[in-house]
Amino acid sequence: MNNGTFLGVVDKIPYLKELGVNCIQLMPIYEYNELIGQTGFGGNHKLNYWGYSNENYYFAPKASYCAEPTQAADEVKYMIDSLHNNGIEVIMEMNFVKGLNPGFIQDCLRYWFLEYHIDGFKIPSETVPGILLGTDPILSKVKLLAEGWDLEKIYPKDMIPDLKNLAEYNAGYSADVKRFLRGDEEQVAAVANRMKKNPDKCGIINYITNHDGFTLMDLYSYDMKHNEKNGENNQDGADYNYSWNCGTEGKTKSKKVSNLRRKQVINALLMLFLSQGTPLLLAGDEFGNSQEGNNNAYCQDNEISWLDWNLLEQNNSLFQFVKQLIKLRMEHPILHMEEQLRNMDYISCGLPDISFHGIKAWYPDYKHYSRVLGVMLAGNYVKINRNENDRIFYLGFNMHWENHGFDLPKLPSGKQWYVLYNSNTGGDSMEEQVLTNQRIYEIPARSAAVLISK
Repeated sequence: MNNGTFLGVVDKIPYLKELGVNCIQLMPIYEYNELIGQTGFGGNHKLNYWGYSNENYYFAPKASYCAEPTQAADEVKYMIDSLHNNGIEVIMEMNFVKGLNPGFIQDCLRYWFLEYHIDGFKIPSETVPGILLGTDPILSKVKLLAEGWDLEKIYPKDMIPDLKNLAEYNAGYSADVKRFLRGDEEQVAAVANRMKKNPDKCGIINYITNHDGFTLMDLYSYDMKHNEKNGENNQDGADYNYSWNCGTEGKTKSKKVSNLRRKQVINALLMLFLSQGTPLLLAGDEFGNSQEGNNNAYCQDNEISWLDWNLLEQNNSLFQFVKQLIKLRMEHPILHMEEQLRNMDYISCGLPDISFHGIKAWYPDYKHYSRVLGVMLAGNYVKINRNENDRIFYLGFNMHWENHGFDLPKLPSGKQWYVLYNSNTGGDSMEEQVLTNQRIYEIPARSAAVLISK
């Protein structure tokens, strides 16, 4: 067993390939101080589990993550090569602290790219010179993820980069989507923009959950954080998580609550993978991993933050659903276009590339009390092979606590709407079933549906 090591990642490559993953993001894998000075639960020093430290050796792979600590460089290279050989890229998080020389940061990133063939880096915007890195001739071949970029300074006004290697990576998508899925007011317009966002000068990384917050299952199992075991009297971690326990705090034996939680998880996954930006999935969310309500497990190198792989069998239907959802996204380019969709019919096909709807077709409802959104994506704008256009999708989200009938946009002659998936049924398979009523489709309360043309 190679748990907790670089070789352990290699052991999981077949699993990652089965799921459909083509890139992984690693938290710091360079040497850093593992001890946190203040004492925590039980009076012992806290362990720095995440790797965010003020004492770092940025050029040295972390020996404690190796099966053989004296072979750290070789093991990291073997892991990266093994992932690359299986079509999986590697993004490495670099926690550069304040006060570092910009040239040092530049040299460090170049070193990991040239020596270890890292595909990209997640870097902190507040301490890293974005313009310097964004215009570096070597790093222009590397994916760079940051909270934001001053794109007007990096690229001249009318310049569009040949390789969109810069990406915006922040919590904006997460906050808006979580509030919409919870049923909050005044979120529909923001979510519509988030689902469409895909600018021409940088990529967009979309995530709902990340390491510094609830897991996806906990997002719908807890109203409040439960970080007592961190030893800070539950004062650490974010207080505003936009979570909802679906009626009971924490673990429950209620089938009604459990089913609602599962449906909310499915709703979130549908929105994440059917938005135009690049989806980022927190490891373990694909099988319902929990941290017992801890939203800041930075010092928990134990069962709280470890992945419970036994849940893969227990929640296998959820895993199978995520696998099919990833496959659906990869097979249909209209779901991940290279350029931002324009909400216009610019090829005279009778349909705009993307359009937004309310319960009335062609009339999006952005009123403050609205909790419904329909999104149509016209596959006419992209081919899946030399002779065939992609199909037309309609995504319906009803986050109201009441059922709603959605008027469906009329399809071109000879085509019909088929239901591909409805989160209210809770199944793990996507099967096309023709609609008997091609004009209206009812989506139950707090449910999402995917329709496809044929």
